[in-house]
Amino acid sequence: MASQFEQLERGAAVLYGAARGIWVMILFGKPTKVDMLLARPALAAMSKREPAGFPTLTWILPEAGLSMDNDARTAAAEVTNEYAKQILAQATLIELSGFQGATVRAIVAGLDMMSRSASPKKVFGELAPAIDWCARIAKDKTVLDDVASIVTTLNATRAGLVAKTS
Repeated sequence: MASQFEQLERGAAVLYGAARGIWVMILFGKPTKVDMLLARPALAAMSKREPAGFPTLTWILPEAGLSMDNDARTAAAEVTNEYAKQILAQATLIELSGFQGATVRAIVAGLDMMSRSASPKKVFGELAPAIDWCARIAKDKTVLDDVASIVTTLNATRAGLVAKTS
């Protein structure tokens, strides 16, 4: 079986890749504009692989913090808008525990609801449910058979980025 995750781009604080039919962005540090602009070639590569569209997972690790500078946020929004037609759904995984994590996820979910996005959005606190949700939306339904191995591979990828502190 082919690898469950292929790196497409990597910046100083962000890793972009493909996990079967799911586009993955892992933020492991505070992202800059340069980091966010690397999403463009990663999304272009994914669009060629999955011309019928694909779900996305944005995984925010605690090391990334909960904010980004305006120029990075603007770049992220512009690149995402360029590929809006290819994005079938957007999962956001915020890796933060306790009350603070629940509060941040609730705020992001509320903002997502108000964004009037063309594709569904959902916020998660754990990787497995996020991957399962993305797999159910992916055009290739065989991705559902690989949810557990994708989760294992992405957790191993995450471990290689930063040491987990929980």
